[in-house]
Amino acid sequence: MTYSEFKEQAVQDLKNYNELKRSTDVLAKRIEFLKNGNLYADKAAQTAIREDSEEGRQVVRHLSQLEAMEHKLHYSRLYLSNIENALTLLSSSERELLTGFYINRQRLSVSKYARKTYTDRTWLYRKAQKALENYIFAYFGVSKADLE
Repeated sequence: MTYSEFKEQAVQDLKNYNELKRSTDVLAKRIEFLKNGNLYADKAAQTAIREDSEEGRQVVRHLSQLEAMEHKLHYSRLYLSNIENALTLLSSSERELLTGFYINRQRLSVSKYARKTYTDRTWLYRKAQKALENYIFAYFGVSKADLE
């Protein structure tokens, strides 16, 4: 991968962070709902149903759907954990910049942050790029100098 591809992936990860976090919460609740349903309540009844009957095929479909959802939840949580770990390795000001620029981007957020910190917008953009480079190093373990 080139550095620009790492950068694109990092920006995409940060922009999708909140959506990913919400989707893992929803998926966990859906799995809990499916596990608490009548279909999964009685394990002995599940084994008693033959796979060649319609009820057996339905149980197998639901169990395979549940297994696929648990698998997706596991990898989504790992992905989310990797993003959060990389963010925790940054300084608080870098985290704040990345949060404002990518994770919780709002209209005029750069101008508001510039007024709040008494800095120039151009300087903020340079600081945000540096914070993004540090995030890429923390997440992927590569720096711009390594790939150029």
